[in-house]
Amino acid sequence: MTQATATNISMPTGFLCIPRPQSLESVKVLRRVKLLALKELIRRPLDDLPPRLARAVGGARGMLDGALRRSPETVVEAVGAPDVLIDLLCLASGARPAEGLLARAVPNLLFQLARQAPRAHFTHNVLWDWPVERLVDERDGIVCDTGLQGMIVGPQGAELRGRSGKTLDADALRSDLLVALHPELPRLRLALFDDNPLADEEAHPDKSGNALDLSDHSVPDWQAGYRTALDLVERYLPEIFGEFRQTFRRLVPVGYGAEMHMSASYRQGPGVVYATLHPDPVTLAEALVHETQHGKLNALTWLDPVLDNGHTEWATSPVRPDLRPLMGVLLAVHAFAPVSALLVRMLRANDPLTRPPRFTKRLADVLAGNAHGLQTLAEKAQPTKLGSRVLADLNSLHMAVSQHAPAATASAEGVMWPG
Repeated sequence: MTQATATNISMPTGFLCIPRPQSLESVKVLRRVKLLALKELIRRPLDDLPPRLARAVGGARGMLDGALRRSPETVVEAVGAPDVLIDLLCLASGARPAEGLLARAVPNLLFQLARQAPRAHFTHNVLWDWPVERLVDERDGIVCDTGLQGMIVGPQGAELRGRSGKTLDADALRSDLLVALHPELPRLRLALFDDNPLADEEAHPDKSGNALDLSDHSVPDWQAGYRTALDLVERYLPEIFGEFRQTFRRLVPVGYGAEMHMSASYRQGPGVVYATLHPDPVTLAEALVHETQHGKLNALTWLDPVLDNGHTEWATSPVRPDLRPLMGVLLAVHAFAPVSALLVRMLRANDPLTRPPRFTKRLADVLAGNAHGLQTLAEKAQPTKLGSRVLADLNSLHMAVSQHAPAATASAEGVMWPG
């Protein structure tokens, strides 16, 4: 079978799983999460902030009120930048104190709007009179990490005031801290900085935190490794690669491992993936699909519980050594069902990367884990209406992949879901 016909092996589409052509389901969910974050910024009381910061945030909120009437979609898009959205979702969840979160998110939001048709957003100048550690405009590759006293944003753009009191030229601050990874994904960058306030938190028992680390490998090494992995996703899961154009924003390097690959993502950071470098491009491709799937389901949980008992009922995990809440089991299956589709399409195409014996064992392990997770969820989960839809679609995908998999790997059967 050729690579082209293997890619055309039909796989059932599903809600937040393998999308239909030109589907906007994931984009719509993410848009609603951005609106939730924006609402948190606009409506949150400011009386617990230092007075000067409260005035700066209040001035920004007054400007946003008008900008939302004139160009709402541009504002919502700017809120989706990782340097804004992560902090605002941390604010919404109470994960960190408000002062630090607002001191990062709000100036980044203002800076981006001031660089994108500022006359459409600003009718007057707005003073941000509070120190700024870093400003980021991903669109133009600008990262100002020299530290600022503050800035003025308005119809003429952004005037930045450095720590020395001198005015800085934003356009002169283009840096190599945001690196392109794939020509078909212009929004996706390898980030050589990370301000995520949750990066030191770790839920996996085999690793501790997600500190940025190139691990003695060059930036071109990282680009080449993940470019090859992204090419595999584009070839064998073009449906999900198409979603990457809208939803995958940033890859943060967190070390190298020749034997074990590690990756992570955060509910507060949809579109941001933390991952190690690994010599096997299939392993890297798996991780990209896995973590971006987490981002889609995590985004939905801001809008719907998905499982009513997702955090109160625990079970063995299909992929981890520790007990997991049922939501963790669902996250695992939701991540690995599309991974199994990637692997079986590669195998049916006789891709050279599938020839080592460990490849078929890997596919068998993934299918068995998905079957275990689906059975656990069928027995114990109490899904919401949207959760039932997610589970039914995952089960359909699992059964389809099992039917296309070689007999030695396709030992798992699906389970019945209501609705």
